[in-house]
Amino acid sequence: MPIVDGVLVDTALFFVTFGLPAITFAIMLYLTDRDRDVTAEAAENRFAALATEHNTLLTALDFQGLSHDERARRIAATKDILADAQTWLDYVRSLPPEVASHLMQNVTPLDLERLLTLQHQWSTDGLESTLAKLAGRLNDIADMERVWRDKKALEVRDVTPVVARSLWVFEPDFVVQPQRHRVNASVKTVANELFGLDVSDTISQRPDIVARSRSQLSLQPNHQWQDGEEGTLLLELKNANKEIGTADQTQASSYIRQLVRAGALPDREPVDCYVIGGGVHDHEGGPRIEGWYHNVRITSLSYENLIERAKCLTLGVYDDVKNVAPFLAAGRASAPASEQANDPVPLAAE
Repeated sequence: MPIVDGVLVDTALFFVTFGLPAITFAIMLYLTDRDRDVTAEAAENRFAALATEHNTLLTALDFQGLSHDERARRIAATKDILADAQTWLDYVRSLPPEVASHLMQNVTPLDLERLLTLQHQWSTDGLESTLAKLAGRLNDIADMERVWRDKKALEVRDVTPVVARSLWVFEPDFVVQPQRHRVNASVKTVANELFGLDVSDTISQRPDIVARSRSQLSLQPNHQWQDGEEGTLLLELKNANKEIGTADQTQASSYIRQLVRAGALPDREPVDCYVIGGGVHDHEGGPRIEGWYHNVRITSLSYENLIERAKCLTLGVYDDVKNVAPFLAAGRASAPASEQANDPVPLAAE
């Protein structure tokens, strides 16, 4: 028998007679408490029979043309595979039935080795904490893409809640602590609750999002906030189909004037306002500087800008895992059919 054919026969016989049946019996092990002992005994007997059969087949193979060292190496490699399979079998035997079933259906021995290495490097608590925080932000990005590419998304019902949950996109320049922002609240409510003022004047205008924020580690040139100083962040949101122009910036400016009128904003209070929509008219992105002390800056952005910034802040892993992470795939699967399509056209060009 030629050497190449001998190698192929060796490999084929091993996987047909041992590999697939061994994996099948491993999956069957300990899936129910009632059948635990019976299934284990049957699997172990079958495992021993397969090992004996495999060794018999190896003996019968034609090793003509192979050196003694090469023949010994192949036999040793086969024994290592058998030992690994036995170790995997013993591990599955020690697990609760439901865990064993999931593990055998979704995790290979190589996957398990990688998981154990990660656990050694990070610890289980470290992995859980880190991945939980990252998963929350990746879910936010998924919501951004889903809502901001939906032509029928409504500003107040759909767009605003997504931005309110994703204020981390403005970090580290603006850091908003929990409960330090108000969504679609009147100027009077904002003044009373965020600034601690007793404002009785009825002001009907309702900014989309107003936040009290601290600025930390800003890399923006000539940023007006000092590290640790608290200021005001105001977001004016538009439909994802709308391009931002001068009129939209003027509307945001009127909200700021109302806050000044209510006594919430001192003359020198730093205020950064972002007007966000599907795109921005040329030469109107800002910043537009206002205020007696030039302390108010109004900047126009597109939702696409926020998505790209969010991806950068999450280490750029979103595009790598969005099709393989079960929780992201499940989110897309549960979305209405009109929202599942991935629109390749940038929002700014719409």
